[in-house]
Amino acid sequence: EIMTEIQDPANAGAYFVLPSQLNGAEYPHHSAIVAKISDYKSDNTAGPKGQLAVHPGVGQFVLDNAACDHRPNGLSATVDLLREARSHMTSEAARAYSLRLKNGYLEIPRCGSTVQPEGLQG
Repeated sequence: EIMTEIQDPANAGAYFVLPSQLNGAEYPHHSAIVAKISDYKSDNTAGPKGQLAVHPGVGQFVLDNAACDHRPNGLSATVDLLREARSHMTSEAARAYSLRLKNGYLEIPRCGSTVQPEGLQG
């Protein structure tokens, strides 16, 4: 049980990687943005359980500041990762390929076969 493990004092300083979204928040769908930490109480999957296991103030801070449609400059390491990957691509077409974060989910549009190898490998 992830909630027990996160709250166990023996795991102080440990990092837990959960199947959550790429903006640090947990949304049930790319078009459903969770606003309140208490909204996770009815979801028994690992991401919401992980959000509920942390101090409520920290969990709410993540929800209040995570990148999403109405907060495009919110918390998200994915934006930096994509920017860095693009800086290493040699073709303009690959750099222009519009991988983007959509409410915590990586949106991958279709691309032409000439862009695929470089776009996917970075």
